[in-house]
Amino acid sequence: MNYVPIYRKFTLSCNTFSGFTLRVDVARFNHLNEVVEYVLTSLREHLKELGLDSLLNQLSTLWSLYHIHDYDIETVWLEDNEYYICNHGCNK
Repeated sequence: MNYVPIYRKFTLSCNTFSGFTLRVDVARFNHLNEVVEYVLTSLREHLKELGLDSLLNQLSTLWSLYHIHDYDIETVWLEDNEYYICNHGCNK
């Protein structure tokens, strides 16, 4: 069976990094938290490359707050939408 990538658009929605967008092959993941980690790791690498240490520190502080709500991984696999990753405390 051939591997079929499933690309979806993920955008951060927060005060500091709002608008950071990444197309992710979600077929590689089994859980949404893995997608969030992947996007945040990509952001961290971009910030490192640019030498933005202050923003790196902010990202480190906020990291555990980021989440995707209202969807599960199965929905993301099936529906080609833009998905938002936020840190607004709305998952409590």
